[in-house]
Amino acid sequence: MSDGAAYCGLEVKPALFEWALAEGNSLRATARIVLTDKDTVCAWLDRAACQCWRVMLYLWHDLHVRECQLDELWGFVHTQQANVLGEKTDSQTYGDAWVWLAFAPEWRRVLVFVIRKRTQAYADQWLARVRYVTDTHIPFFTSDQWPEYEQALLTAYGEWYPQERRGSHGPGPSCTMPKLSKSAGVITSCR
Repeated sequence: MSDGAAYCGLEVKPALFEWALAEGNSLRATARIVLTDKDTVCAWLDRAACQCWRVMLYLWHDLHVRECQLDELWGFVHTQQANVLGEKTDSQTYGDAWVWLAFAPEWRRVLVFVIRKRTQAYADQWLARVRYVTDTHIPFFTSDQWPEYEQALLTAYGEWYPQERRGSHGPGPSCTMPKLSKSAGVITSCR
């Protein structure tokens, strides 16, 4: 077995691992077909997804992207967030899940995706990954204007500067101005 393969270290034949994930059946159906537990199949799927992510990070970098569409899709794992019981309420694996997508329409390719909760921290992580795979050119971003996108874009591509003083009398500026780096053509408003 190859050391870099997703099935490296598993106690299963590589052909069975690949076949189980390639057929497109549900987790339970795949578990019945390969005579194993559904949690094992779920772990295989997670392992394959992690391997795909590593390969993608290795191959995708310095991409010249002119436009990037940002969007997210809602779904849930096991049950909706409102119905999650007890100790699983704070779980990152149960309840509402968001698939964050960064899409390059020119190439018709998903540049980056993240499957997590809908929080500012994950939005920042997602845009940091977009920056990682693209070159120094800042793409033209389009979105549904979810408020957290502004902060995530500024965290990934911007720098915060104190607002310049206009005159010598009176109090100084009450906020800082976000400015995107030199190649960007957009400066967002002061908060």
